[in-house]
Amino acid sequence: MVVSRRLLLLSPLLAAPLALGACNIRPLHGKQQAAVSQSLSSTRIAPLANRLGQKLHNLLRDRINPYGQPSEPAYELQVAVTRRETESGLREDETATRITLTLTANYQLLTTQGGELVTQGTTGAQAVFNILENRFSSQVSEETAEERALALIADSITTRLTVALS
Repeated sequence: MVVSRRLLLLSPLLAAPLALGACNIRPLHGKQQAAVSQSLSSTRIAPLANRLGQKLHNLLRDRINPYGQPSEPAYELQVAVTRRETESGLREDETATRITLTLTANYQLLTTQGGELVTQGTTGAQAVFNILENRFSSQVSEETAEERALALIADSITTRLTVALS
């Protein structure tokens, strides 16, 4: 009776690998990695507006096609990024001491032949920086926060494109 009770308690644990094997879960890195890398590297990144967009464009290019834009792309990635600042941490004179930077990117991956939509979505990131007495230090703090948020967005878009193309 003790053996059957233990077996009864362990049966869900023993059945779990069999149930998971029936799922449609595939690893991103493995045999399909070469095909996905080929698809990503054949993606042209459309130019983005303003300096913020240029920074995101460069980060995406480094991740998606580090050897340069393809001469005959199969896909085109279009991205629009917006920036919002929210003041927080007020002093007695009601001036802000911290700013929360929120960046949001809307993206679309289209085929170059026919312009069919492959995937689209929205991703974003937040970073906080201090407003310091020294103007130069505040500017460096803001630029660093912006770079961190843009890197998170570029990583998120690259991951989502990898999933869509696998």
